[in-house]
Amino acid sequence: MPDTIQFKSGHQIINKYNAAGKKLETEYLTSLIQVTVPMGNTLNLPAQDRTLNGTVYAGNKEYVYSFVRNVNTLNRIHNAEGYVSFDPNNGGDSQAGWSDDWYHYYRRDHLGNNREVWRAPYKKQIIVDYDPSGFPVWSEVQMPDITVQRTQYYPSGLPWASNAGDNPSEQPYKHQGKEFVEMHGYDVTDHGNRGLYHAAHTYTTMDRFCEKFPGQSPYVHAGNNPVKYIDVRGDSTAVLNKGGAVSHSAMLVQNDEGKWQYYSFNGTWVYDKSGGLAGGKSEHDVGAQTFDSPQAFLESDYNAKDNSKVANDEVNNYAFKEAYILPTTPEQDNTIRETFTNIATNESYSLGIKSTSNQCANVVQRSLNAAGIETQVTQTVVNNRVGVMTQRTFNPYMPNAAFKAIINNNPNGQYIKR
Repeated sequence: MPDTIQFKSGHQIINKYNAAGKKLETEYLTSLIQVTVPMGNTLNLPAQDRTLNGTVYAGNKEYVYSFVRNVNTLNRIHNAEGYVSFDPNNGGDSQAGWSDDWYHYYRRDHLGNNREVWRAPYKKQIIVDYDPSGFPVWSEVQMPDITVQRTQYYPSGLPWASNAGDNPSEQPYKHQGKEFVEMHGYDVTDHGNRGLYHAAHTYTTMDRFCEKFPGQSPYVHAGNNPVKYIDVRGDSTAVLNKGGAVSHSAMLVQNDEGKWQYYSFNGTWVYDKSGGLAGGKSEHDVGAQTFDSPQAFLESDYNAKDNSKVANDEVNNYAFKEAYILPTTPEQDNTIRETFTNIATNESYSLGIKSTSNQCANVVQRSLNAAGIETQVTQTVVNNRVGVMTQRTFNPYMPNAAFKAIINNNPNGQYIKR
């Protein structure tokens, strides 16, 4: 993983990670003196000869900080469809007014690239007049929706040079929804365990699973066909969500041959008792069906609801609408497969109360938890009779809620939809 990026001019980008490889913080050091750093060396500039700013990543929250002012400021709260940001004038100039939070939504292309960022309408307090004493008279107005950023890409994923109206600096999450780091002319998209240098269409370090693909360079991106394919962090697991009022959770787990196996804990007895109207199938899916990619699965004929084709396993009988690809190691993939298969083989489907249920979302989360992947939410419980406030942490019961919790706990994943 890229730790310290040293520039010849003395500038640095320093990344900090936890033990699992999740990026927690990025520091941007800018040299205030003229210096030349030889290749292979790093420079430790004293505080008076540099400025230092950065970004802190805390779950789905993103903070910016300045060591000059020694403050952290909440910048964005990310979600599957975009992010929430805040009017920088709020709480500042007393004449600037106060606005609601800004809700932004991505418009994506077929590769998951963020082509446009759309800001929803919001309400803002503005000064419309002054009273005889000179105090401002405020009024609430509805601000219209607006497209705040547009990005066009070369085939390699490098953003085009944009004019000012495209607002290229509005937000950095662009190619495949990943962060494009431009500081000091770096111009690399952060893929987590390595960076994608678009100008040369190569990664900055080798693929850790390159021995699985001996026919191509270990630095190649998207099989040298970035217009059609995307690249994720090596072996991965994709969590599937049907969506809708009656949803369903399932998984795709990549095997040693690079294929994605389908796993689903189906409502077996529900299917039988309802005559096939609900429950998916009368037996569980434990990896028999394989696909080239999660997107290929979503777009396949197999991803459909048709009870007449269930007997021959021609459909999954759900028609999933979305998926979230989690970066996992081969060891985690094996643990997820083994845990899911063991549950499907030895345990029964149950729709009991939350603490005793054994349904699709529960089994998906248990399989991920066994591999060390967080899926839980925290809820504050207030006992008004005794005035005690406590917090409890648990895996969500409903599939839609479980899908959102998995995304929030693992923000480095890749969201895709049908």
